[in-house]
Amino acid sequence: MDRMTVSPTADFLTYCCREADARNPEGVLLRASRVHDWENIVGLAGKQGVTLLLLPLWTDLAERGIMPAFVATQAQGMAYAQAAKLMRLRVALKQVLSGFVESKLQVMVLKGAALASLCYDGAFLRPSGDIDLLCREEEFEKVREVLFSQGFCMQEEGPLPRRCTTLEAYYERHFVHRSGMARIDLHLDCITLGMKPRNTEALWSRAMQLRIDGASALALSPEHQVLMLSVHLHRHGFSRLIWFKDIDLIMRRFQRDIDWDEVARTARAEGAASTLWYTGHFLQRMLGTPVPREIASGLRPSLPTRWVFARIWPEDVVLNLQGRTRRRAVQFNVEESWRGMVPSLVLMGRRREKMKVLLRWMLPFRGSRSTGVG
Repeated sequence: MDRMTVSPTADFLTYCCREADARNPEGVLLRASRVHDWENIVGLAGKQGVTLLLLPLWTDLAERGIMPAFVATQAQGMAYAQAAKLMRLRVALKQVLSGFVESKLQVMVLKGAALASLCYDGAFLRPSGDIDLLCREEEFEKVREVLFSQGFCMQEEGPLPRRCTTLEAYYERHFVHRSGMARIDLHLDCITLGMKPRNTEALWSRAMQLRIDGASALALSPEHQVLMLSVHLHRHGFSRLIWFKDIDLIMRRFQRDIDWDEVARTARAEGAASTLWYTGHFLQRMLGTPVPREIASGLRPSLPTRWVFARIWPEDVVLNLQGRTRRRAVQFNVEESWRGMVPSLVLMGRRREKMKVLLRWMLPFRGSRSTGVG
């Protein structure tokens, strides 16, 4: 990293999150010697979602006198609280998965719970604030009924939003358990760029089997994990270190198994080629991730696109762990009128299809919009 632009705190925190082959003891010592605001580093680690991940390293550094002991003590207290929350979520997830098996419904586990089993060395190293699930659009009603039977209530009233055309995708519905023990985000589209994915069948046919606390579950293939996690990271403005770490570990653990040409083709098809390139670029800078050439050079955006990206998500801002959410620049959403459609039309891909939706939206007979599910 460029020491002229990255703060010592962000540099130390990011370097500590690197894997062993991209980190050395001398590098840790050098960065620790530059940190002066130790009082704030635990809070920053918590905000970035990496406290549980860094606790072993920080405990060792504190015992060797390299960092203040109170930092490790505070991190330990925060880690225990996060682990207790994770335990409640995992109990709820196991219960829900059993309900889907009994109902013979296929539902995928996304993000934290799936990644904890796929690429982290311990189930409690990957924090989660909720449970993310993916279902087929046509099975939404059946899945909703299973969640109701498991004690969950849907937060939103009424059906899913109407659509101008069948080109648009639905996002998600949110459920909370009556006891307050867990929240579920039920997704109907895991890429969440606003346009209906082109590779839905491949997404389900290539899904991986998982066991989560003894319960059977499905998860996205590594190829689809890379794309989905990159879009999620971009949609949230490259704002959390743990989301970078998710992709870093997927790329490392499945590097030889992933069909990188397929990843690149899918990214182009979904209009997310620039997203994937920028994710790889930041990963190399921050975590020393071995990004394959199919991404690092094959998806390089045009000069005008890079110019726009650099002004919306400046590199020094991202490297300083101060990423900014600019959702409308990534996600196409008719429900938000012009400002929900134009930014991503300019910056992201699938412009021809987005123009069709925009023109349909502009026509006076909007009453022909397709109706929602539910």
